[in-house]
Amino acid sequence: MISTVTSKNASLLFLALVSLFFVNNNFATAFCPASTNGSLQKIHRSINGMVAASSNDDDSSEQTGIASVDVVACFGRLADRAFVLPNDKVEATEASGYEFGVLEAGRPKWLCTYEERTGKTQGGGNEMTHQPNWYQILFNNDNDLQNRDALRDILFSNDIKFQMPLAAPSGTFSAKGPITNEVVVDALWKMLGGDDDDGPLSSKDVSSTLCKAAIENGSDTKDHLTYAVFEKALLLCATEK
Repeated sequence: MISTVTSKNASLLFLALVSLFFVNNNFATAFCPASTNGSLQKIHRSINGMVAASSNDDDSSEQTGIASVDVVACFGRLADRAFVLPNDKVEATEASGYEFGVLEAGRPKWLCTYEERTGKTQGGGNEMTHQPNWYQILFNNDNDLQNRDALRDILFSNDIKFQMPLAAPSGTFSAKGPITNEVVVDALWKMLGGDDDDGPLSSKDVSSTLCKAAIENGSDTKDHLTYAVFEKALLLCATEK
């Protein structure tokens, strides 16, 4: 009987075989100089890491129904490339005296928990008023988020801009495609403060819940969630009944 092998499992099998081949002591000793052996060991560790990461992702997906690509898809749509510091955290530089109250990155790095905040940008101290992506996407025109289905319609829409976030794991390029996983909607609804009553959420409710989620999932500040903190919070919500 010939069994069917998925492309992902076939890739993992291939990587494992290559790893075993290149670290075989007899092969390395007979055909490779010492410097090459070191390189082969690095390759081996890299391949083992890829296999382990993929296996961990499989385990997580089986337990929660959410894979890394789903987490990246959400974070890359809701997070920001800018984060405005709270006033008590702003410090002036010794050389220029400018107070840099806004941190900026090339790709989404922070899921900011505030609804709106103003700070001085780098390189001149111009004021910037920032409304986070989640606020603009979920609460257009200051309307409440009516229910879980309203969240689903927004997440599944092709209109939300995606950008690959910082710290996203490898192999999640497909996150740029539309979100279609219903489990993601359920988990994010809980993460934002939604409950089984399926009543509307205000932006103030969501901001408060995100602050709490940040602290409870390892952030050193209540003002934002990094990718790792967001992933932990979302997967935890996916396991809650």
